[in-house]
Amino acid sequence: MASVILPVYNCESYIKDAIESILDQTYKNFELIVVDDGSTDNSFKIIERFRASPIKIIRQENLGASVARNSGVKIARGEYFAFLDSDDLWVRNKLELQMEQILQPGATDMIFGHVKEFSGNNPSLTNAPMADATSLRGFGAISILISRGNFMRVGLFNPTFTVGEFIDWYARAKNQKLTEVMLPEILAYRRIHAGNRDRLERHNVNQYASVLKAALDRKRSL
Repeated sequence: MASVILPVYNCESYIKDAIESILDQTYKNFELIVVDDGSTDNSFKIIERFRASPIKIIRQENLGASVARNSGVKIARGEYFAFLDSDDLWVRNKLELQMEQILQPGATDMIFGHVKEFSGNNPSLTNAPMADATSLRGFGAISILISRGNFMRVGLFNPTFTVGEFIDWYARAKNQKLTEVMLPEILAYRRIHAGNRDRLERHNVNQYASVLKAALDRKRSL
């Protein structure tokens, strides 16, 4: 079974679409853990509409995406972990394609897929299209599938980072010599909107510098 962890903070305009893109997966052997990270808008009310679905809901004070993901990991029962952000989307067969890959004999440790950015109307999520010139190699939280054992080898997300936390985690994974494969399909769509543009501009560059410095310090210590 896979555990899908979805952190949410003030995302009332998009959270319904994100949850539905998970519940609509063709691969059905998963649990969904939604972690409301102290939302002050209507996000939690929207999440509660899905209580009849097979999901777990956690509500905590606002501590950031790293802590919210970690909270989900700590109660997860699955043997595999996947993550989605509350304003992004998965294609319907995202988990199916990745589970097929990770269950092969001698499979690599981390399975990624391509990501495409969009704004405006939601894209079609019926199939995973092949990557094209407008898509990105998705080395990020929303496109990874990883076993519980390999995730725990790396450890939880660093709660001191409010931006760049996956960059830090991925650098630690490479230090642990975890292997990876990038599937040729687009598996996730990253939504570009005023909220995340503002967030990227508002957070100072020092956070990213700290992430990179930590990675370099670990590399020097090896």
